Amino acid sequence: MPARLHFSNSLEALADRLIENLGQSDDPFASPTLAYSNSAARDWLKAKVAEQTGIAINIGFETLEKLLWNRLAELDRFREAPDRQPAQMLETVDFQGMILARLGKNPPAALRHYLEPGSDPEPRDEARRLCQLAGRLASLFREYEYSRVSEGGFRGLAETWNKGRDCFGQYLRLLPEGDERRDRLSEAHELEAWQREIYQGLFRPGEGLRDRWGKATGLYRYTLPQYAEMVFRDPKFPD
Repeated sequence: MPARLHFSNSLEALADRLIENLGQSDDPFASPTLAYSNSAARDWLKAKVAEQTGIAINIGFETLEKLLWNRLAELDRFREAPDRQPAQMLETVDFQGMILARLGKNPPAALRHYLEPGSDPEPRDEARRLCQLAGRLASLFREYEYSRVSEGGFRGLAETWNKGRDCFGQYLRLLPEGDERRDRLSEAHELEAWQREIYQGLFRPGEGLRDRWGKATGLYRYTLPQYAEMVFRDPKFPD
């Protein structure tokens, strides 16, 4: 589906251009789909359309993430595969649940002092720590996939981890001994190590928890960047 981008520092100007485009369809029954970032923006746009046109009906609204997912699904060669169900988006609660399963079974050594009960254990405190950590990691991993991407000749965090390598090590190797930045990068490198261990335990191709569950149930769940990578890995898409 073709798309046209308009840029402006004025939300009102963008809304005016959008409403103008809505009125250019030759099909009176056409139902345009608009992507929105949050419910407040959606409701404001509905009111803006009604204010300028007198009515706001037959307009579909989808989150940007969902809209992009649906476009990718149209290109997914596994969509009609007999041995698996159509891929589903990995929602936050499912992401957190996968991390919980990973931490509960075999947490990285760097986290055991935090997760294991002390001399006066409280079961609910241990569960609270597990849930909080799993939620925080799910949020961080999503941020890495969306924001910590390839640039300046260096691969992004998640992309590097999926290839079985560390990310900050590539920067450390470029810094000479005595460089004051080495201490900060070394600390980041240590934090990366246990996060990478968890992430790879979930998403390592063919061996991670996601793929093992997928093989057992026929249902695979992906984040949007993971799904895009899987779809465009198809040989029909040139590099």
